[in-house]
Amino acid sequence: MNTPRTLPVLLFALALACPAAEPPATPALAPDLREIVNLPELEFPLQLLHRGYTTGEVRLLVKISADAHLLDALVTNYTHKAFADVALAALNRSTFRPLRIDGKPVITVTELIVQFQSDGPIAVEHHTGEGSAAWPDTYAYEPCDPARLDRPLQPLAVRAPLYPKNLCEQGVAGTVVVEFFIDETGRVRMPTVCEAQNDLLAGLTLLAVEQWRFSPPSSRNQPVLVRVRQKFDFQPEKLGQG
Repeated sequence: MNTPRTLPVLLFALALACPAAEPPATPALAPDLREIVNLPELEFPLQLLHRGYTTGEVRLLVKISADAHLLDALVTNYTHKAFADVALAALNRSTFRPLRIDGKPVITVTELIVQFQSDGPIAVEHHTGEGSAAWPDTYAYEPCDPARLDRPLQPLAVRAPLYPKNLCEQGVAGTVVVEFFIDETGRVRMPTVCEAQNDLLAGLTLLAVEQWRFSPPSSRNQPVLVRVRQKFDFQPEKLGQG
């Protein structure tokens, strides 16, 4: 089952409200900087070595707070669950350092790719692009193609981003595109901004999306992870119409 290159866009309407609120800061997406996450030494899982495995790969997203604490870790791909278990356990013993923007630390999201080899060092890559997998088409676990879901995604708690009154009055407008995962419980994980015409609107959008909940997605009656992209259009002149 291949991960789709084009992500689905959720097909439900969102009406923008206009209460007063302070826009939050937008989390930063980490570039290729190894100092963001300092993993301890990893060991090849012995149980897999005894079963004849010689290589493996895990991909996971890591969210780091501005004060250098691990906020969330999401495994998106693995060739065997034992490799994912080793990587997640290592994160609990890791040290972190968030990015700084204008000298201030910010919430940071980065992707780690951990490549296991039984006869050599374990490699860890940090990057934000999709990149190419070391073992394409052989993941035992990966995001499900939305076309293979048992039914379309069912939103349970979905509220539109706040549109602060002061931004409305100033005519601040723009489009924000957010990518996120919906895990096997229906929880939204690791939302990040793919495109934004205004940083304040981007921050407000992330704040809303982080609170969304869905019915647990499934494929062939099995819970699955799904990756989604959602577009938001902030237009003050549209408020109050219709």
